Amino acid sequence: MYLEADFSVNPVVIYAVTTAFSSSLDQNEIVKVVDDGSSTGVATVLAMAGVNECFRGISFGPTVLPPHIDAITPLPSGNYRLTVSGSSNVLYTVEASSGLAPASWTALITNSSPTGTFDYDDLTASSSARRFYRARYSP
Repeated sequence: MYLEADFSVNPVVIYAVTTAFSSSLDQNEIVKVVDDGSSTGVATVLAMAGVNECFRGISFGPTVLPPHIDAITPLPSGNYRLTVSGSSNVLYTVEASSGLAPASWTALITNSSPTGTFDYDDLTASSSARRFYRARYSP
């Protein structure tokens, strides 16, 4: 059996390659086990290979959530506070534009958060007649 665990997420996720033997079927399986704190956990079969077959070159990439602007809140100064969410410890860039056709985006901040959510106060928004925002993943 081969095991790999991802301790960067909560709950912990364990990937395993197993061989299942039964009276009618022998097969190899790749399973994902989520350690939810219970005595059993939650197991999901991701792939199966039949008798005399095996897995080669299997790769699991980390899941990165796309950024999302959850709220744009007006501040007393006439500026705005943006609440951005996504994956924890991933860099996201917040950009602004004064128009959409054609859009010319200006980076305001590149930030990450251990919780996946952060606030950004756009202190230059009051100087613009119109302001459009977007958030994007920053590799």
